[in-house]
Amino acid sequence: MAVTEREIIEKLEKEIIQKRAEALEGAADELRHLSGRAFGVVVNYLAKDVLAALLRLAGKSSADTLSGELQIRYLAGVVAGFNGVLPADYPFIVIAVDIADEPGMTLMTMRRSLIPSTHEMTSRAVVPICFAESRAKLLNGELKFRSEWVGGENVGEF
Repeated sequence: MAVTEREIIEKLEKEIIQKRAEALEGAADELRHLSGRAFGVVVNYLAKDVLAALLRLAGKSSADTLSGELQIRYLAGVVAGFNGVLPADYPFIVIAVDIADEPGMTLMTMRRSLIPSTHEMTSRAVVPICFAESRAKLLNGELKFRSEWVGGENVGEF
């Protein structure tokens, strides 16, 4: 019997992401004292593990074959879920990145101090999004930020 998209979303949010977020929470104290790069490696590993589990559950072979809804739920769920287990004073944060001249969005980690209003982003309900006109501008720090509730409501630019 085929699994419905609603069942996939429920399992993604309540089990798959939660399990990896708990793993990040368990490693957070140790990672706090390492570099941002080490934190990024762990986050990317866990995010890829979430994606692999989602693809298996959905019976798909790649992320671009997932429905738009599942792609959004994956990205928003990982960003909000991972940030939701980190303390408010944690030095790093997970963000969604939208580069204007590239398709889709991706995940990235940053030093929390580089992003305004990050004290508001330690919730499982908020997704910080970084916008850049190009990858070069992203790497140069020419960024604009916005946060949205997981449900899709814009909660402000900063």
